Amino acid sequence: MILTGGRMSTHGTGLPDDVARCAGVGSDAEGWREGCETCLRRLSPAGRFHMQPPAIIAFECEYFIESNASGETLVGIAIHRG
Repeated sequence: MILTGGRMSTHGTGLPDDVARCAGVGSDAEGWREGCETCLRRLSPAGRFHMQPPAIIAFECEYFIESNASGETLVGIAIHRG
């Protein structure tokens, strides 16, 4: 099965279970690295996979998945399941 692009509802469960989660860089008290505060990889409930945030970011995080106020992804993602 392949899910691609467009808008994907994240109400209730967040990202699909096979999309890696990230703890982000920073904290609510100290502030977040640009993008981490709203990234669905950080905000979604725990999944099967976890990733480390990139050590260096040139312009924006290549793994960033933006969310909006209604909880939908704004950036398309491709998920391949065999």
